[in-house]
Amino acid sequence: MCGIFGQVSKKKVRFDYTAFCTLGIHNDVRGGDSCGVFIDGKVEYGVDKRKLFEDFLIDSDLVQNTKNVNIAFGHCRKASVGVIKESTAQPVVLKNDKGDIDFVVMHNGTIYNYEDLAKKYIPEINILGMTDSQVMARIFYYKGYDVLSEYNGGAVFAIADYRGESPEILFW
Repeated sequence: MCGIFGQVSKKKVRFDYTAFCTLGIHNDVRGGDSCGVFIDGKVEYGVDKRKLFEDFLIDSDLVQNTKNVNIAFGHCRKASVGVIKESTAQPVVLKNDKGDIDFVVMHNGTIYNYEDLAKKYIPEINILGMTDSQVMARIFYYKGYDVLSEYNGGAVFAIADYRGESPEILFW
């Protein structure tokens, strides 16, 4: 099952590089298929030779060059739904019409009925090739969180919603 970790603060604080990287490395055993980070509006993924966080962090410009942070999410993916490639790595990031990141979701677990939920909540979106995490992120983004009472499976979600005046951080 995937591993999620991070650092969140209402105001900019020192990025705890050591703690963040230690958590990432320890979560490699929960992932192993890909990894990724979201830090204050920027995202970077590790796949193939960089699929483990311990290999990814060495040459990650984002991790290496961050000094201060509000929101830093990390994810180590163990693929249960979907192929293993950069486009299916997490965090899942949704952008607005201007190309700015609006919504970030990290998911640990498996949603077994994600296709049925997609048909019910977002029938206008073609989910072919998407992971359960990518589908749930779109349901949350477009329809809200009522779906949480309907999913079948096990899940933990960490969300950063940038659509308001300040980011809203949610955990389930």
